[in-house]
Parts: sequence; C-alpha cells; structure tokens
Amino acid sequence: MNKKVKAMSRSDVTWSYSQLSGDCNASWYMSKVLEKNKDVSNAFAQGGTFMHDLMECVGKGSMSWDEAHALFLDNWDNCFSYEYPAFAIDLKSHYKKKIDKNWFKPRKGLRGDTVSIEEHIEFSLPSGEKFQGYIDRVALVKDKLTIRDYKISNPKSFDVNEKQKQLLIYAYGYHQIHGKYTDELVFEFFQGGEKIIPFQEVWMEKTIQWAEDRIIDLKSRLVATQKLNAKGMFLPNYDKLLEDGKTGMMCNELCNHRFDCPFKKGDTLKIHKPLRNQDLKLSL
Repeated sequence: MNKKVKAMSRSDVTWSYSQLSGDCNASWYMSKVLEKNKDVSNAFAQGGTFMHDLMECVGKGSMSWDEAHALFLDNWDNCFSYEYPAFAIDLKSHYKKKIDKNWFKPRKGLRGDTVSIEEHIEFSLPSGEKFQGYIDRVALVKDKLTIRDYKISNPKSFDVNEKQKQLLIYAYGYHQIHGKYTDELVFEFFQGGEKIIPFQEVWMEKTIQWAEDRIIDLKSRLVATQKLNAKGMFLPNYDKLLEDGKTGMMCNELCNHRFDCPFKKGDTLKIHKPLRNQDLKLSL
C-alpha cells in the first residue's frame, strides 16, 4: 500500500479544511495523496495571497495602513506569475480598482481590536480525528468576538452556506483551545463589503458532523483504492465541474492539475464508470 495512503488511512493524520473541501475527488487524490503539482497556482490565488500578506503585516503592526496601500498600488501588477482568464474586462486592472476604491480608501485600518493574527489552531474532532487550521484574524468589534476571514472573491457570487463550514470548524477549535465561542463569523471582501454570520452552536455541530462524515468517506475510498485496485474511487465530480457539457472555471482556470489532468480532454472530461457503493462498503 502507498505510504501516503497508509498514513491518511490511520487515525494519527492531521486534517485541514482544504483536505475536506473541493468539487473534484480526482483533484483531491492527485493533490493530497499523489502530491502532484504542489507548486502550481493561479492568478486568483496569487492576488489573494498578496493581499493576505499585506493584512498580516498591518495586523501585526509591522506596516501601517497607508504603507500597505502604497505597497499595494506599486506592486499589484507585478505579483503574478499566472494570467487571469481572458474576460470582457481586464481582471487584473478590475481587481486593482475595486480593492483600491472599496478596501483601502474608505478605511483607516482593520476593524476592531486585534486578538490574534494568523493564529494556528490544533484540536481534535469528537471522533478523535486531529484537525488544524489558520485563522486570518480574531478581533473584538463593538464588544463582539469575531473570527474573520479575508476573501478576494466577488461577494455577489460568494457561496456563504458552503464557505461558512470552514469558520464553523475553526469556531469549534477556538472553543477547545480558549474555552469560549465567538459571537460572529465574518467574511471580509477585498473588493468591498462583508458578510456577517451570527454564531449558532447548532450549525457548528452539524458542520462538525459533516467533517467527520467526509473523513470517513475519504478514508474508505483510500482503502478501497488499494485493497480493490479500484481506480474508480477518485473520479471527477462531473455534475459540479461540467457546464452545458463542457469544463468550466474550476477545470480550466483554478485546478492545480488543469495542465495535465488525465481526465481532461480539450473542454470535456473523460467519462469513467465509478465504483459501486457495495464495493466501497467492502473496503471498510
């Protein structure tokens, strides 16, 4: 059995949200198990990382807001080694204008009083599975303790119901470490605006159950892949990746394996027969 598969099949592996999320099981397997294309990125991710780094410096006090603003204006155009997709508008210039106008100019600094920046949390799920993550910022804002996450995404198309899982898991871990729940979960958008989610313990519990179910599913697929030589356990999620029968943004622009995916052929995905559910159960 592959050493990486063995490690991820045991209970001593430390999981993260990025290991549980995603729309493509094939991409997950190539990234997390085969560890392929670890250095491949995309323009959206690079722009987000650049802004995250600036805000980390501001939060830690090593850079003022005005210094960060000036550095953004001077370096945004040169922080990319990948190109944005060709749309009707120039996305690089569009993002720069939106961030300048809606993030830097209306504000004098980060909101509230900083409690922690890029806090690394390590904790255990109820099942005993180990978990870790990095919280962009914890802050007191108007006497409310908030977990805050920066996003470069367009807030209008942002899927809060899906993305809040990450912050709910972090809220669970934060409570384990500090003995307190946050009052709010907040997504702050560099393009302007924010989405505030009042913390609800019931939704946190449902999300923790989702995480544990996802880990069970991934582990069973890993074991099936080895025991049954079942290549059909990690296939592309055709229903989520195809748009009108053709590959969309995820396959063409965002995925780390978009240049050499064995399933991708032009603007289509090769159809493979998935393993049957009873075969998956046999592996447990």
